Amino acid sequence: MNELFEEQRGHLTDYALGALASEDLDELARLEIAEHLAFCDHCLERYTHILDREPLLETPDLFVPSVRRAFRRKMARLTASRYFTVSVSACIALVLWVTGVFSLPAARRQEEKARPDAGLPAGPPFSITQAAEATFNNWAGGLSDFFGSIDLRGVFSDEKK
Repeated sequence: MNELFEEQRGHLTDYALGALASEDLDELARLEIAEHLAFCDHCLERYTHILDREPLLETPDLFVPSVRRAFRRKMARLTASRYFTVSVSACIALVLWVTGVFSLPAARRQEEKARPDAGLPAGPPFSITQAAEATFNNWAGGLSDFFGSIDLRGVFSDEKK
């Protein structure tokens, strides 16, 4: 029987590496070789050189168009998702900027001093919650005014007069 390991250095023999590559070994021998390859860089390098000599499998041409189509669809979805995320983020940042969330408290105090009602006592420090509440109240009031101004009398034919 051919030996799997060299006696002097403890590395795998050429027979063991060749048999592993051609799958001519039993399960126990393959496990012993695999365990040795996990720890011995020298033998692993020799084994990869043996595997490099074997020809690589070619993919049939019938898969290429379908894979390319799937790849293009995936890239289109990713691109659209990124642009959507960026646009939503930009809109949120714009709304927060317009509402004054990003203005510094010191800048707000200077604005209050410049106003004619600067003699009033200063209120509590500005917070994001206050800005969000004020923005919501402004939008709610605007929507309420808008929908209140719409006259729907006579639009529906089954409405009693």
